[in-house]
Amino acid sequence: MTSGPRLPTDQLRPAGRDAPDTSVVDELADPQRLLAVVYCAGTRCSALRRLADERRPHGRGSVRLLKEAVGGRRSSILVASPCPGLCAHGAVLSTGWARSTQGRHQLAFDQRPTTLGRTEIPSRAEVVAEWVAGAAPDAAALRPSGVGPLTLL
Repeated sequence: MTSGPRLPTDQLRPAGRDAPDTSVVDELADPQRLLAVVYCAGTRCSALRRLADERRPHGRGSVRLLKEAVGGRRSSILVASPCPGLCAHGAVLSTGWARSTQGRHQLAFDQRPTTLGRTEIPSRAEVVAEWVAGAAPDAAALRPSGVGPLTLL
């Protein structure tokens, strides 16, 4: 097993205002493999999501959709991350199988995660949430009809 990028969890925070309690982070002490969905909570990505979410008629923003998708899937975690510096690609998120390392202080992806850009666009946010709920992290399963290609970084 090759170790992928490491995410310092001391810089990560639960996702959003109505985030799950911190016991989710405590579950990382278990060495089981988790589906990690890591979204950028930096200034630009957050602003792009907020602007797009204001135009959504049903009031379920992109982060809310991700929370629902992750919440319905066993052995998965949603993580808000500091800016990874991919601002040119819109609101980004990375998804892949990960394990906790060094106790619960870091997540390490087992392989290079699938990283998607422009996930603030409502139609893409819905496709990504459906993918996270089912086939993620299999990038081949991302074949949205009528949405246009998702950016794989």
